[in-house]
Amino acid sequence: MLFETKEYKVEAEKKEGCRLEVKVIATKECVQHIHKKAIKNINKEISIPGFRKGKIPDEFVMKKFGHQVEQEWKDLLLNDAINTAFRLTQIYPLTKKSLNKPKIETCTLEEGAIFLFSYEYYPLVGNIDFSSLNLPHIPTPAVTDEELNDVLEEIRESRAEWNEVKDRPITPGDYVNLSINAIEGELSKPISTNRRFQVTPKRMGSWMRALLIGKNVGEEVEGESEPDENTSEEIKAKFQKTKVSITIHAIYSPHLPELNDELAVKMNLPSLDALKEQIKKDLIAESKENINKQRFEDLKNALIEQYPFDLPFSLKHEEIKERMKTKIQELKKQNLSNEEIGLKEKEIEVEVVALAERGLRLHFLIRQIADQGNISVSRDDMNAVLEKQLMTRNKELPKELLDRISNSIFQEKIKEYALSQLPA
Repeated sequence: MLFETKEYKVEAEKKEGCRLEVKVIATKECVQHIHKKAIKNINKEISIPGFRKGKIPDEFVMKKFGHQVEQEWKDLLLNDAINTAFRLTQIYPLTKKSLNKPKIETCTLEEGAIFLFSYEYYPLVGNIDFSSLNLPHIPTPAVTDEELNDVLEEIRESRAEWNEVKDRPITPGDYVNLSINAIEGELSKPISTNRRFQVTPKRMGSWMRALLIGKNVGEEVEGESEPDENTSEEIKAKFQKTKVSITIHAIYSPHLPELNDELAVKMNLPSLDALKEQIKKDLIAESKENINKQRFEDLKNALIEQYPFDLPFSLKHEEIKERMKTKIQELKKQNLSNEEIGLKEKEIEVEVVALAERGLRLHFLIRQIADQGNISVSRDDMNAVLEKQLMTRNKELPKELLDRISNSIFQEKIKEYALSQLPA
């Protein structure tokens, strides 16, 4: 790339890893003009008896403070050259520390100056054309009777009277209070403590039901988690078995309220029909939210495929390093030895590099969407969320919490904007 102005010629070349190598040539007239400016700057800083500040003759300043003038001159020239390169190329450093130490190849009043420098630049994502993205259509499913009845049963359970059972073991359909711990060698890690479960196929895996049915309060059983037979092959392939111990604290049998208008009134609705309609609306809203989540995932996949761009070497290196560290820690938790991990190192590295690149690409693509949509988080946005979550706006909240809330709002606004730009 070559750019020219009256004062400068800028030669720039992109290198792999978002690195730009730049050569800036300053004209004789340019360096002479900035030399005069350097003298003026030094003139304003020095004080000589018999002269007013800033009014010392240039010849005297050069004779007495020539070294300071030369340093100021080169600093001014270099800064102007670098800023000119940024302005002309429209390619900016990734961070303030991305610029390597510039080299002054030549710098004279008679011949002009040549500067060499390089820097890691912010990825050039380009403007995203949402109309060109072809995403799969996801229809909104109708609410089924089974879904409606499941919610109605949950409402009945929330209003139930619970009777503790003490004269028999666990049978199918019972509600049981359990504490579950994961067993890793000689260590035990809590998964849930004294939490209520229902012993039914919908709410408990077959492996756990097999362990519990016929057991009594106070007993402790051990087993290993398993995917159910009707689980998809994809989930089965990713499933990680966990050895657990389960302590049985109590067995309960509920007395459920009748499903009628009286129950609906307790839910602040006038009738059972109104309750059912509200449940349907809530289920449809939840379904639409899930569809939007899936569409946003599809959008991200399409963007990665359609908008390739180079990634900064330093960020990619750091991301891979951190992900490798996390992956190895996960494998060690699975009791794999260093030798076993070493044998998998190449396989792990390929997986980690792919994930790191995807993560970084998504980061910069999301930032591009935010820029295109002029998306930001306002004080009103924050106050609305804080009030909704019953947090007073006047209360002093931890910065980490406020940052998390702000980021959550920001991400949600980006998702809403991006989905609104897609073809209908």
